[in-house]
Amino acid sequence: MEVDDIQKAGLTPSEAKAYIALLDMKSATPSKIVTAAKISPSKIYDILQRLIAKGLASFVIHGNKREYRAADPEQLLLYMKSKEKELDAQKHIISGILPSLQQRFRQSRESEGAEIFEGIHGIKSVFEKSLCETEKGDAVYLLGYPKLASTIFDTYNRDYHARRAKLGIKMKALFNKEAWFAKEREPRKRIQNKYLPENIITPAFLIIFNNVVGNIIVTENQKTCIVIQNKEVAESYKKYFEMLWKNGIRCK
Repeated sequence: MEVDDIQKAGLTPSEAKAYIALLDMKSATPSKIVTAAKISPSKIYDILQRLIAKGLASFVIHGNKREYRAADPEQLLLYMKSKEKELDAQKHIISGILPSLQQRFRQSRESEGAEIFEGIHGIKSVFEKSLCETEKGDAVYLLGYPKLASTIFDTYNRDYHARRAKLGIKMKALFNKEAWFAKEREPRKRIQNKYLPENIITPAFLIIFNNVVGNIIVTENQKTCIVIQNKEVAESYKKYFEMLWKNGIRCK
């Protein structure tokens, strides 16, 4: 159990075994550590060097032999704190280059094409795409949102809409009637909601933003999104949406 727990500090299984073995001995030669920790003899010197680099071990020389000692376990926390500082520095670097990376990402996808996303996580990634590839003041359109999708993505939708509103991205959503009345809905910011007439039922629905159209199929046996990236197609679907929006019933 201790080996598993110590690994959470950022040690490999072999490093954790060697450190625990050292804790039980005042000092030990590599061969004794191999026996006590039950690790590979060919890797022991590399393991010990890594423990020393992490501040978790040291050595003394007796005659012509090195004997290794464990550092105070308090060093585990100090090592984790140093890793946290490194991670913060790495996050800062990535945050700095993120705009240029996103620009390159968007430019590489400006050409026309189609992709298929499978499963619940695949569909969620398309919704995430709608946040990454739109800007404040842009709009996302949702057409024919069905009851099953509303149920499956309920928890995710709460988080998605909170982030969307915070980014200043607007939405116009046309629900299937049964989907809208399936539950009591919480107020959301920067969104206009309507539902379709009762005789219009859509097991598949559309998400439209910028030059992207996602045709999302959600049934008990299938969760798939076919994404088309094409300016003319997207503009035609937006016109189709606005036509249906005029006949939609405003949600109270």
